[in-house]
Amino acid sequence: MIDLVIKSNAITALVIECSFPPSMRALAKGSKHLTPELLFRALKPLEKRGLQLYIDYIKPLYKKIISDEIDLYKGAWKVEILKDGKKIHF
Repeated sequence: MIDLVIKSNAITALVIECSFPPSMRALAKGSKHLTPELLFRALKPLEKRGLQLYIDYIKPLYKKIISDEIDLYKGAWKVEILKDGKKIHF
């Protein structure tokens, strides 16, 4: 996916999941899901593009922990954690 985004200037936003807290890193990797650390590490090559990042599919039980860790790793990314019913206009 990253290669496709790198090659296309038409992509201005990403909607991506971040399901698990840092303590569940092994489960996240094994189930092909992400923790905030894994997410921002994977997106490192796109960091300077100025893309909007919409994060979805956070496990409700871990929402606070995941949200706090997203704040820790987000750096200059424009990040919005999606809420149920949110409409995104591209």
